[in-house]
Amino acid sequence: MWADCATPLINVGRLADSYPEFSHAFPMKIRIVKTPPAPQMDAFDLERFKLGKVYDVDSRLGQYLVMAGYARADAKGVDSDEQP
Repeated sequence: MWADCATPLINVGRLADSYPEFSHAFPMKIRIVKTPPAPQMDAFDLERFKLGKVYDVDSRLGQYLVMAGYARADAKGVDSDEQP
């Protein structure tokens, strides 16, 4: 029955767009691997992000930074300057 459905049943991006209260509901941890070139990009304030640091951010910002090459998902959560 559902095999004929062309669209996914759950799309997190559309869910967040349709219901703004969900836009921050999916936190993710990222590590900054490249300094963003401007303090603000595509309506995101990026001034606080420092190279090698780990941040907890909402998934929309996290995915933006990962896709743009400025961050990567990080499960450890240890800043690079704190590692032995």
